[in-house]
Amino acid sequence: MGTGLSTSVEKGTDPSVEVRPRRSPNAVVWVAILSVVLAWPAFVNGGVFPFYDTSSYIKGGAFAVEKLGSLFSSSDSSAIEVEQASTLPARAQSDGTAVMENASEPQVSGIRSATYSLFAFMSLSILQNGIVLALAQAVLIAYIAVLFVQKFAPNISNLSFLALVMVLALLTSAPWYASYAMPDIFTAVLPITVALFYFRLDVLSLFEKLALVAISAFAVTTHASNLPLLAGLIGLAALDRIVRDYRSSKSFSPQPHLWAIAPLFIAVAATVMVSVVGFGYVSVTPKRYPFVLARAIVDGPALWHLEEHCDDYNYAVCEVFDEIPTGINSFLWNEEGLVNAATPEQMERVRAEEMLIVRRAMVEYPLVYVKKASFNVIEQLSRVGLMEMQFGQYLGRTEDGGWQYVDADPRDLRATKRFEAAQLIVIFVSVIALAVLFLRFQRPSATELRLMLLFAAALLGNAIICGVLSGPADRYQGRIIWLIPLLAGVLIANYLSQRSQTAEIATVNKTTHNAA
Repeated sequence: MGTGLSTSVEKGTDPSVEVRPRRSPNAVVWVAILSVVLAWPAFVNGGVFPFYDTSSYIKGGAFAVEKLGSLFSSSDSSAIEVEQASTLPARAQSDGTAVMENASEPQVSGIRSATYSLFAFMSLSILQNGIVLALAQAVLIAYIAVLFVQKFAPNISNLSFLALVMVLALLTSAPWYASYAMPDIFTAVLPITVALFYFRLDVLSLFEKLALVAISAFAVTTHASNLPLLAGLIGLAALDRIVRDYRSSKSFSPQPHLWAIAPLFIAVAATVMVSVVGFGYVSVTPKRYPFVLARAIVDGPALWHLEEHCDDYNYAVCEVFDEIPTGINSFLWNEEGLVNAATPEQMERVRAEEMLIVRRAMVEYPLVYVKKASFNVIEQLSRVGLMEMQFGQYLGRTEDGGWQYVDADPRDLRATKRFEAAQLIVIFVSVIALAVLFLRFQRPSATELRLMLLFAAALLGNAIICGVLSGPADRYQGRIIWLIPLLAGVLIANYLSQRSQTAEIATVNKTTHNAA
């Protein structure tokens, strides 16, 4: 049986023989290298890849900056008016651009992530093509990835580290999402954080623990799907740890649990603070867009419920539409959609009634809801493409100070398709390599097995949360699928380093025996 993730000397070797452990690659150097190579798509493209929702984050960031400024000035903060904002470009141009009208104005009726909005807005203020944003995202991801590698493969060689970096940078989705003007890349932080706190807490320094908490808390606040995902992963890891301690008669240790849940508490506290300061009321989802309702309408149950009961319950959404739209864009973002057509008062009522409508629709059409949700999850698991990004897209400014989404020539999709195909091959090879490693060469250790199950749970949980609550999209699963090659690389590198160390010990023992 292999030694798994342990670095101790195997049985049967001379304990008097001292073998110098291989020096771990310098973390600072590798973070710097990985940060630069993770941002290569942004450098090649001349800027970050934008998405239609990017305008919402820019607008939210502008609002946050002005709101913060008002708190430290004598001006009346109530003068900041919260108005409506569309996340889709409002009008198409003859040159192929689509102007995000008024995206530079700090006026929003709904917000996404206040923290990421501020993060993106400040980065774009430094360099408007988004290179700074891509590098900032790459640095955070690189630090987390390097920490993961060093703690789970402590004796990895520089050559193996370089090979892993090149695979991640050239053959996975990681650099594409690091170069994306969206918060998707930060979802991958969550399973890595849980793994480090529950399986490697004893080898983390205080600085590393605090850095993990800070980055993870930020990651949780960047997207609504991240909080339930992290909570679920912590629940699974905590249950496993409690059961293990009970079976081994170990005393209960609260440290892993406390460190793991710290990002959750900080993220919730930060979100509530944003809600109170920015909008004057307590909420963990302030000014949210009604994505869950939109998904339930597109799938059918909520649409049928509204068609049957609009007159009975006087829903706000029924006041906005004479006929409920059946598409996400037509319901939310189009010129006659909810975000543009509803008054601020109606939007607040829609938010308040959203889950009530969804629950009533689920009760009326439970089988349809389960069927649709199941299909959405299965579809989401299979959607790991990069088609939402292509070279030639960039985020620019208009002469009047607004932001514009400049689309790419359709021919530029050829490069994206090649990288997408390469990523699928790498994912397939990674799974096969892990199967061969553990079926042919060594059995997985308990920690390795738990690590693989944790990452599998993250992939499945992400598909369930996004597929059911929002709807299948390439970016949701693509943002974390690169964890499979990362995990495979770490476990294989750890096996190779242990095998090399074992061979070195055997050689030293043989030499010592012959000399005696």
